[in-house]
Amino acid sequence: MATLGAMFANTGVKKAETPPQRVTKWIHYTKLKDNAAQYCNERDKDEIIALAGLIDADNGVLQQILVRKIKNDQYEIIAGHKRRRACKYLVEEEGKKQYAFVPCFVENISDVKAEFQLYSSNSHHVKTDYEKMHELERMKYLIETYPEEFPQIQTGRMVERLAAQLQMNKTTVGEYLTISKNLGENARTAFEDGTIKKSAAVEMAALPEKEQDALLSAGVTALKDIKAYKEECLEPSEEDIRLFYEHYIQNHDKNRAELKEYLIRSYGKRHSCGTGGVIDFDCSPKGIKLGKSKEISWTKFINKINEYYPVHEKEETVRVKEKITDAKCINAPDSGRRNETENIIPGQLCVTDVDMNVEEDIPVEDKEEYTPKYFLNEQIEKLEKMEKAVAFAPTVIQSTIKTLERQRMIVKALTAFSANTETANIKEKTVKLMQPELPKFHNTEERRTWLENYKDWGVWYTDNRIGVTYYKYEFPDETVLIAEEYKSDYSKYGNAFFHLVGGPKKREKNSYGVPRYPYHERYCRHSDSITELIEFLKAIQK
Repeated sequence: MATLGAMFANTGVKKAETPPQRVTKWIHYTKLKDNAAQYCNERDKDEIIALAGLIDADNGVLQQILVRKIKNDQYEIIAGHKRRRACKYLVEEEGKKQYAFVPCFVENISDVKAEFQLYSSNSHHVKTDYEKMHELERMKYLIETYPEEFPQIQTGRMVERLAAQLQMNKTTVGEYLTISKNLGENARTAFEDGTIKKSAAVEMAALPEKEQDALLSAGVTALKDIKAYKEECLEPSEEDIRLFYEHYIQNHDKNRAELKEYLIRSYGKRHSCGTGGVIDFDCSPKGIKLGKSKEISWTKFINKINEYYPVHEKEETVRVKEKITDAKCINAPDSGRRNETENIIPGQLCVTDVDMNVEEDIPVEDKEEYTPKYFLNEQIEKLEKMEKAVAFAPTVIQSTIKTLERQRMIVKALTAFSANTETANIKEKTVKLMQPELPKFHNTEERRTWLENYKDWGVWYTDNRIGVTYYKYEFPDETVLIAEEYKSDYSKYGNAFFHLVGGPKKREKNSYGVPRYPYHERYCRHSDSITELIEFLKAIQK
């Protein structure tokens, strides 16, 4: 008869799978060495004393220190630097020898893995912004340089991988990496010692290193002051110029020699501007402003384009605006257009089509004022030349007659416009004479009250279609203050937006070298704050 043991002798019994076990090893604290890459140390000795008190209250270290063997009898700490220092304090300064041996887990890993684990194990510590940046900087370097050590985190964008590893927001990780990549040596030192905060470091990282050093030398470290500096003093970056050129100019860059004239005519004189696209821009006849940079002249802008997009083959384009030709020219009619010279006898003098582009190429450097009367006189002169040419021509073709009539119509229109402008100027002068005298201010409250009573200045213009009324006050230094009021019952200032326009460019600066109130060469859609206007009123009466 089979025994019970024999019945189960040949039966396969599955053993439960057990995870790999970590064995605690007790190591004397003198054999544990700090990791050279450790950056997140205690702030002061009190932090170690407090931790030592907790260890003593618990009668030991509750969580093992993570180490790896580096020599025969020495170990490098991966995680647990403060615990080791607390045990050292208990033994050496309080004489409690029972804490000389520390519980440890010994890892058998490479230098790369050890450094990476050092950063990931520090995630629960309170860290400065610089320490967070350093942590991300080094982890990014290790993942990119030693991909074989981290096969499980080799897919996806680096920002996403680091954010998942450290449980951080992706935008925050991206900002720290931007700081790490673009902050100059001096600015980096200021960031490390806390002179500049993270938000200011992100803003400063967008500047060239020389500009960063200039800001630090001037003591400009606050975010708002850095932004103000960029708008007042910083020239557009190469990236901004490339963006504007490639999206707005490149298709029209047929002849580099004429590009400046085209930009002044098509963008500058029309005061073109744009927001919300690939890049914000604001143009004037003098120059262009890209993004948050200051305005640069068109000449300088063209020089930058020549630098970034050099022309290798010189192209010459001949433009003829007014032309009297001999009828011996070859008949080459345009497609779909009647050849108007086919009946002309060889040797006859005729007036061919005249370029009637009204937008003349006027150099910006010319000091003459470009009033409507200036353009009227210019077009009258052009009409006289055309009429003289037609008067001496034996035969005049139909297209020339149409062109001549068109030029006469332009002169008539400019004559009417010039007359209306003169009338408007008289009205403008009358309004200026009627504006109240600027009172002598003695304190900030008086200046604030004067701004609140902007309606006393007198109405300048009303647009009933959008419910807006403009009030204007002109100061002796030619600065104009405009109050733009929309119908509303909610604002203390009647929902008014204030705009300073013109006047001297020189502005009084604060201790950081930043102007106390802004300068706008022309009307700007962004309003100026009451605080800035009060500073202006102080300066105007000094």
